[in-house]
Amino acid sequence: MKTIYLAFFASALVWGCAQGSSSSDTTGGGGNGAGTGGSPVVGAGGREALTTSSSVGAGPGTTSATTGGGTTSTTGGASTTSSSTSGGAGGSEYNTPVTCTSNVMYAGGNNANMRPGEACKSCHVLLGQATGKTFDIGGTVYPTAHEPNDCDGTGVTGATVVITDGMGADHVLPVNGVGNFYHQDLFGFAAFPLPYHAKVVFNGQERKMIAPQMTGDCNSCHTEGGTQSAPGRIMLP
Repeated sequence: MKTIYLAFFASALVWGCAQGSSSSDTTGGGGNGAGTGGSPVVGAGGREALTTSSSVGAGPGTTSATTGGGTTSTTGGASTTSSSTSGGAGGSEYNTPVTCTSNVMYAGGNNANMRPGEACKSCHVLLGQATGKTFDIGGTVYPTAHEPNDCDGTGVTGATVVITDGMGADHVLPVNGVGNFYHQDLFGFAAFPLPYHAKVVFNGQERKMIAPQMTGDCNSCHTEGGTQSAPGRIMLP
């Protein structure tokens, strides 16, 4: 009887251990399952979050790419606009042949109509050939951009060149019948303060020089072909 009891007890103990072990495994498995289930869910959720984040990242990336494209497009547009503006600044009105529009050439004489288109201060300076009349500002206004030296310039009435000197004062110089304009500086004593800005005004319109100037020998740059970044002759607006 004692042997049967011991055998029964041992059997019950083994069954209990087996159940405990199974329960533990289940718990462990459940734990692992929860862990595994949790990990994939959390992991998947995390990955979904990452995917969402990646999607969000892709959104800005796409937006950024779009913005980049927009920027590039904008940059390309600005470049095109700049080119167009640049073309406008020195465009078709300067893309003209050399011609003497007036069909009248300087025939000689020392007066206000002399040598249109030539550099005034090659003579009208102290100790120059025309030292009796020294100019600090002088040039010729033409109807087109590429007109030869000694060709009479614009013959209109009422055109002026307005000089804004370095002190901000405006000085109006009339343009004469051959396009010449000038200012006598009385051997330098009455010279306009530098730098100056200049514009041609006619019939309610004006053509301005963009940059301030330190020399008033206008025709030395505004030659038939243009030098020192000048695109050609000084023209009416």
